[in-house]
Amino acid sequence: MLDSDSQRVDKILIDNQIFANIESNPIGNFSDEKKMARIYLLTVLVIVVIIVVSVIFEVLIF
Repeated sequence: MLDSDSQRVDKILIDNQIFANIESNPIGNFSDEKKMARIYLLTVLVIVVIIVVSVIFEVLIF
């Protein structure tokens, strides 16, 4: 159950006077995880490019 769904479920339970005790594992929003993975990969790519450019520059100069 997503965090955004929990409010709707709570409202339905309250409106129908249903008493429930639910423990569930929160699931992260997959689009947020996708964005974080993209940022991580972009950061790694930038670091690799900087290292490659510095190695090429060092070989050309010395």
